[in-house]
Amino acid sequence: MNHGKPEVFAHAPGDPGAITDVVKAAYEHHRRLCIARVVIDPTGDGSYSVAALLEPQLPMPDVLDKVAVALRTQLAASMQ
Repeated sequence: MNHGKPEVFAHAPGDPGAITDVVKAAYEHHRRLCIARVVIDPTGDGSYSVAALLEPQLPMPDVLDKVAVALRTQLAASMQ
């Protein structure tokens, strides 16, 4: 139920593929504000998919930047 608000399903450039189907199904089943999934394959390439109303997605770039900074810090500390 989206109460007339736009639902947005975003994915990495190219064919949306199975990852988008999984995220969309999880979003529809759990009815969370926003579900995002990032997949990194053994070669280090990645893909992502997001399912949400538009409004909850707006802060995602800033949230992901903060996650990236925290992860870099944790990884650097782990490698010392």
